[in-house]
Amino acid sequence: MANEYNNEGRLPIHEASFRNYDVVVDRILANLCSKDGNKDDEDHRIRSDDDDRIDLLHQARIQEMLDATTFDYFRLTPVLAATVGNARRTIECLISHGAKVTCRDGDNRSMASIAILKQNVELLLYFSQAPYANELDIWNTLMNMFTSKNSDESSAAGRILEQLTSPKYIKVVWSHLMNLRPIEKTFQVLMQIVNNTQNTNEQLLTSCLIILYNLLSIDTNMRVAFNQTEENARVFVRIRKTNETLSLLYSQIVCQLCDDTRAIQSFVNHNLIGDIQILLDKDTMNIPKTQACLYFDILSKIARCKPDYQILIQNSSTTKRTILEQAIDLLGRFDRHLIISILRFIRELCLYNEQHQQICADSRSLIAHLLNALNSPYRDVQRSSVDTLQMFVTQNTASQLTILEQGGAEQLLILLNKATLPRLRISIICTLWSLTGNEPARRQSMAYSIGVSTLVEFLNLKISDQLYVVLDAISELLRRIPTENENIPVIFGRRHCIPPIVRLLSADHEQRILFKCLYCIQQLCLLPTFRPCRTNQTIFQKANGISQLLTLIRRTNKDKLLQAKAISTIAYAVFDHKENKDVLTKEGVRQLFRRIASLIYSSDEIIQIEAGNGLITFICNDVNYYNLCSEELSLDHEHFRLLLTSENIYFRCNAAFQMIILIRLIDETTAAEWIGRALLILFRVIGDPRIADEDKLLPTDIIGRLAHIPTGFGIHKHSGVCEAIIASDGLDHLISLLNSSDQLLHGGAALTIDCLIQHSPEGQRRLLKQCRIQTHYLNILQTYICGPSTLRTRIDELYSSIHNEQVRFPPIRPARQRRSLPTI
Repeated sequence: MANEYNNEGRLPIHEASFRNYDVVVDRILANLCSKDGNKDDEDHRIRSDDDDRIDLLHQARIQEMLDATTFDYFRLTPVLAATVGNARRTIECLISHGAKVTCRDGDNRSMASIAILKQNVELLLYFSQAPYANELDIWNTLMNMFTSKNSDESSAAGRILEQLTSPKYIKVVWSHLMNLRPIEKTFQVLMQIVNNTQNTNEQLLTSCLIILYNLLSIDTNMRVAFNQTEENARVFVRIRKTNETLSLLYSQIVCQLCDDTRAIQSFVNHNLIGDIQILLDKDTMNIPKTQACLYFDILSKIARCKPDYQILIQNSSTTKRTILEQAIDLLGRFDRHLIISILRFIRELCLYNEQHQQICADSRSLIAHLLNALNSPYRDVQRSSVDTLQMFVTQNTASQLTILEQGGAEQLLILLNKATLPRLRISIICTLWSLTGNEPARRQSMAYSIGVSTLVEFLNLKISDQLYVVLDAISELLRRIPTENENIPVIFGRRHCIPPIVRLLSADHEQRILFKCLYCIQQLCLLPTFRPCRTNQTIFQKANGISQLLTLIRRTNKDKLLQAKAISTIAYAVFDHKENKDVLTKEGVRQLFRRIASLIYSSDEIIQIEAGNGLITFICNDVNYYNLCSEELSLDHEHFRLLLTSENIYFRCNAAFQMIILIRLIDETTAAEWIGRALLILFRVIGDPRIADEDKLLPTDIIGRLAHIPTGFGIHKHSGVCEAIIASDGLDHLISLLNSSDQLLHGGAALTIDCLIQHSPEGQRRLLKQCRIQTHYLNILQTYICGPSTLRTRIDELYSSIHNEQVRFPPIRPARQRRSLPTI
């Protein structure tokens, strides 16, 4: 029975081995001691007489049975049959009886080959841990089959490798695979598949892509191996994406490879951009979302690599529609992850490219999608939309106007009020600020719309660009002229804005951050026309601000401009504030004046101007500082003559102010002449219609500062500067500024006029005469001239008479009643 073949050409041991009947196999082999298991008594006696001969005969019969092959095409031995049937117990039983693990079937396949063909990973791993693993030569067999030209072998080995390289098995087998160069061999197989245009093995192609995808996260040499030859990039681009699985794997691998610049260059050289454009153009609205996201992630990395690639992407003409047009169409699917990927691609496409920024800004469909995304329930979509809008408008004036015309600023402000996520809010602020460009009116309006509380909230930012935007917006908002109902510097002081700015001075920030901090402190401490804000000055000192400034001066010994600005800021902080002045010792002030003396003769005009501003701010309201300055500093006309003839309006006007304040330190004999020349410079700037309103703010404020200098102060006791301004056409120039459309300018002009004619009946008469002709002047003057005064009363009277309203005078404080003495 044991030696009889059935109709299929198999012995009982083959059937039992295939079915994993290890007990039956063991019994069959045990019964081989007698022929068919039915020996007579004589045979038993003979065998008992010669045990050694019988044992050899028994082993020979067992070995013969173990080596017996099936009478069919496969020619399987029992152990091979057990391998086909995944019969592990039977395999061990047969091997224990002496079965050869090196046997092969009719196609010369070993046990390892059969396990691979059966795609039995568990059995293959079982063999790899067995004592006879070296005899099976599993791993070389696997790689040889993978690179074989036999389609079945290569496909089966590919399926095994894709499983072995998965996270489930890789830790177990990587030590065996890593020395067999799996990456290079996978590229080799992939190349064979792609080059074979007659018959594409999609199963093997899929396995190759899965293997490469798995190896990307395992082997750090993956990208190095890919970049060894550009042929690999050519093969990838030529892969026929005939189904969604192949397309997804292809895009996943290419996206990860594009983290390397050399890989991007190779892909671009083989027209990857055109290939993706074709893939996006095929049934655009039905592309799987994950796949479309990967395409745009690839394009983002390519655009980020080189500016030339941005142009290649935009000008790619493989299809009728550009990639940007395809992207805009896909935004209409309103998928969260797809929108984020597309907007990231658009930002990279437009980075430092004004032409692309304008193309995007001119696309009403894209702008509509971006503005719609601002109302998305997802914060990441909102932020991506905000960042994309910011990209369009950062340096592109035309794009700024386009976004503003379509209501982008209003929607961003609405989102800012609704948003609670800090990262989203600061992105919105940066985008809104980018929309303002260099237009002063827009900057003022935007800073006011953002608001004091919102700006103060972000003074602790760590990112320099964002922090600079916040400080820039604060300084712009502080330029607003205080009114009776609104005093922005005081509001900022109450909102605890000053201590965070002081802390910024102690950190190692960029120069532009430090400059902006110093400028904000100056604006907070000293209001227009040199009116001190004592509340903020006190807060600044309590925040240890003056000490921080002195430390900053010592720390930035090589940066002369920053030193000059810091010294000016100290002067602003102590201006007309006794307690703050007491912080500075006499020797400390002397050292500051010595530094100013070294800076004021710098070869750089801006350093000269800043140092001079610090000096005059110190001395223009303090006779002690003035006398100290006269001991430490000597000036000559030549220094101011060069600055007064500068083409820069800022330099000319500041030099004129400095000349007027410091004239007694130069030469008393020509004081009147030089003061007249300095005032003439200021009047020419104010009265020149060709000069922008923004440039007229400084000379207007300087005239107000001059009017604020105490009349009994030593250097201007009998100077007659204010009288000279009123008597000349200077007052008329100032009054004409009230016609300006610039809110800052007519506010500054109103303050200066108030300072100038506060105690001049002639000046008030000339002003009111103009107000009767230009009645809108009265509204401006009423807004900015605060507090009870003779001028304010006369303005109110005139306004009431013109508009037939009852005059309302400020309430008069009642006299204190005397106590009545008790009568006796």
